[in-house]
Amino acid sequence: MLDNPQTVHSGGDLPEGSLPIGTYVRSLETDCLGIVTDSFVGAEDEVGTEILIYSILLLPKRKTVLDITESTLTPFYMINELEYNIIAYNMIKPMSKKGMDLMTRDLMI
Repeated sequence: MLDNPQTVHSGGDLPEGSLPIGTYVRSLETDCLGIVTDSFVGAEDEVGTEILIYSILLLPKRKTVLDITESTLTPFYMINELEYNIIAYNMIKPMSKKGMDLMTRDLMI
């Protein structure tokens, strides 16, 4: 069902009803906090409603807030999640593009 996405976001408008770029979300599949980086329409469900798929940058897990040693951090991961498999934290202001750039600057090659 998701093999042929109907629309892929390429810097233009996001699909109607999608979360804004930078929205904090929790992936139910991985139980990790992440940030929405893109969204696209993946398919339609049984009743013809479009299913949104989000590209999410998963943040490294830490054992505690103060424990940020290299040995305790997991790497950043990008995943695609169905809209049904995430919890969106809409009460928190979305991260800005500048904030995402600063957070990931050391990952760029």
